[in-house]
Amino acid sequence: MRPLRAQVSISELYAKAGREAEGIVRVVVVDCPVGVHIHEIVGVARTRRTEPPKSGGTRAVVLVLDFAIPGGIIGVLRLFVLLVRVSVGNATENLELREEEKVIRPELHPATNSLSMGEVVRAVSDATHHEAVLVTDVGQNQMISARYFKYTKERSIITSGGLGTMGFGLPAAIGATFGAPERTVCVFMGDGGLQMNIQELGTIMEQKAPVKIICLNNNYLGNVRQWQAMFFNRRYSFTPMLNPDYMKVASAYDIPSKRVFTREELKEAIAEMLATDGPFLLEACVVEEGNVLPMTPPGGSVNQMLLEC
Repeated sequence: MRPLRAQVSISELYAKAGREAEGIVRVVVVDCPVGVHIHEIVGVARTRRTEPPKSGGTRAVVLVLDFAIPGGIIGVLRLFVLLVRVSVGNATENLELREEEKVIRPELHPATNSLSMGEVVRAVSDATHHEAVLVTDVGQNQMISARYFKYTKERSIITSGGLGTMGFGLPAAIGATFGAPERTVCVFMGDGGLQMNIQELGTIMEQKAPVKIICLNNNYLGNVRQWQAMFFNRRYSFTPMLNPDYMKVASAYDIPSKRVFTREELKEAIAEMLATDGPFLLEACVVEEGNVLPMTPPGGSVNQMLLEC
């Protein structure tokens, strides 16, 4: 079955004094064959109009159906709920398959030699048997780690959601080691966010807080760069990063560290990090222009989410 992509709107709802009203529902279907299904649900349309594709466009033919619904507002609302259920039910499976093909599989099993953010996150999660506490900073690392890290225990993620700023992750992770001293605490950060609260490495050194810091280094302020790529024709402005040597920085704070570029190095470094008694900084040099997807564009709705950049 072809996916049902119906945009349903209630164009008229009114009530006449003393008796039930007739509601008018307009159903816009972006796929002519789908009209058959809607026809079976609600009967004969009062008016029917077909709009051809726009000149030069690639959109399918649009079918516009106006239905007269007995039962007034209640009848219209029942139809509305039914149509939404049918639309979601048919479209969800297809969307999940597309997302698996275009987003999840390439992120977890990239065909290139470069590390991806998602595969680093999943590798750390797998190595901890999905029992670690995840702490996120803010940015691409936040969304990618929350998505691909797995959990087997309650109270396993600390994130600021949409209310935090870059730099949140490091002090939050220190707090997590005090709140759950029996568990491994992994904080994922970008190279930009790590520098926002880099002085907290001093607190880690002083308290010997066993924070496992995973820096996803793509040499960009990744989240802003992604927006500039997707919506501003790749006009990058102040998003490329000139980073310090994080190995030397960690050494100055007496924190063991490792920098990796390949999958083979990653596996060995994760094992070393988890075997280290105390803090550790793992710098994973990931693909520079990686993106977090799906993404809903500004001003768009969830049925307009993007699966590729």
